[in-house]
This record gives sequence, C-alpha cells and structure tokens, in this order.
Amino acid sequence: MIVGVDIGGTHFRMALLNEKGEILCHERVETKSIEDPLLTLRSMKAVIDADSKADLIVVGVPGVVDYKAGNLVFAPNIDQRWVNLLDVDHIQTALGVDTILVNDADLATIGEFFFGAGKALTSMAYVTVSTGVGVGVILEGRLLRGRLSNMELGHSYIPSSNSIGVRTSSLSPVEDLASGTALAKRATEIGLDMDNELLLKRAEVEGSSEFELLDAVSQDLSVALANLCWLTSVQELVLGGGVALNSSLLVALVRKHLQPIAPKYLDIDIQRATLGDDAGLIGAAAAKRAMI
Repeated sequence: MIVGVDIGGTHFRMALLNEKGEILCHERVETKSIEDPLLTLRSMKAVIDADSKADLIVVGVPGVVDYKAGNLVFAPNIDQRWVNLLDVDHIQTALGVDTILVNDADLATIGEFFFGAGKALTSMAYVTVSTGVGVGVILEGRLLRGRLSNMELGHSYIPSSNSIGVRTSSLSPVEDLASGTALAKRATEIGLDMDNELLLKRAEVEGSSEFELLDAVSQDLSVALANLCWLTSVQELVLGGGVALNSSLLVALVRKHLQPIAPKYLDIDIQRATLGDDAGLIGAAAAKRAMI
C-alpha cells in the first residue's frame, strides 16, 4: 500500500492506493484552514490508513524539489513558513513512513503516463492548465529530472499578446498569459464579467468575445508548447488541469496554433488527460518506477 499526497493552494489531498493506482480511501482538507501542515498530514493519515498498511508516502508539492536532498527549493504559491517543514526528514519523522517528495506536476505526469492517457506511450509531456501552468516530461518510461525538478514552463518568458492575440514587444511569464488565472484576469480586462466555466461555455460560439479571448490564450500556450517540443523532441502532449479538462475547444485551438511552429520532424499529437484532479494522487503508485 502507498499513501499519495497532493498539496495545493486550495486543498491538501491524501489517498491510500494499491500498486495498480487504485484509490482505496481518500481525504481532503481546505488549505486555508491549515496551521501546521505536518500535523494535518498526520491526522489525515490516521483516517485513511488507520491500520498502518502503507510502507511509503509520496508527497506532491507545488514547487521546485531538490530530489537528492528531499526538500523544497522554491515554492512561491504556498505559505512560505511551510517551505522548510515540507521536506522528507520532517514528514518521515511526523508520519513514521518512508517518504518521497515530488514536484506536483511531475507526480501528475507519472500518474497520467502509467495509469491514464499515456498508458500506451513510451514518452510524453503532461501540461496542466489551471491556477498555473505545470509541466512534466517522461522519456522512455522515466521522469526527466536532474538533482532538481525541472520543466518550469509556466515561469518561462515568451512575447506577450493582447486579448485578441496580437504580439507586443514585451515579455511575460507563460502563467501570466495562458493559465486559468490568466484567462480570468484577461477576461476582466476586456469587460467579460464571468467565471471561467461560463467563459469556456460561451467561447464555443465562434466569433464571440469569449472565443477570441480563448483563441489568444491558446496562441500563447502554443508558443510555450512549441518551445517545449523543440527542447525535448516529445511529440505526445497530454493537457490536463481545469481549463483543458473543461474545454475541448482549447485542445483544438492549441492543435491548430501549434502545428506551424512545432518541429517539422515530429508528428505532434495532443490529447486531454483522463485522470482529472486525481492524477497526482494516483501517480504516487508509480513514483518509484518512474524515478529510478
């Protein structure tokens, strides 16, 4: 048995899994309600693994991980007081179980590769388009990483565009242009007062303001993904996260905009993720296999 943990800005999630990636028990706590993350992890484990069946806990964290040292190096989207607490030594001491610390996008990538959309593939890149833009890459069955987790595509810079996709001379992080957060912000800037769910629904009408905005966001995301393909020669892309999972149009638009700028020697295929929000939790079941 394995315990998987997904620590995010909205929720702390924990699941008990078997080696097939099947969730046997699940618990969730709102992040904003937590004072002590270690105490929360311990109390959650007492609920889902009361008989202490698990011999490994795999913790996904939203930041750069030093895989050799087992700690967080950079985690801008969580309480900075937690950065020095969410490491292998502290978690193992608190829970009494061997622990692996993994970047959250890497862990979701492992989940989709072994148990989701990538089951039939040998290599793939997983891209989550949600609060931010996270990326993980599997090459020939193994997670692409060094001592530090990598593929921080969301924090890389590309030429920015306005809300109708016209390039400007300034540079912006990909997350500021093509994440779910960016979509909502850009909608507000042009007077579209609605949440992303409604915006994505209205974007289905070609020629609408919502369509034009989603098309602009898709162009920005495509530039980033083209760069990713040029750097890794990965041709199988799996899109996850709230925006991608709730909009087949986004996938279609990205496919259209990516084709002219992607490497000509690759036959790029884009599909949506299949594990939804559980990808990171499920990835815990195969973390050791992918990280050897």
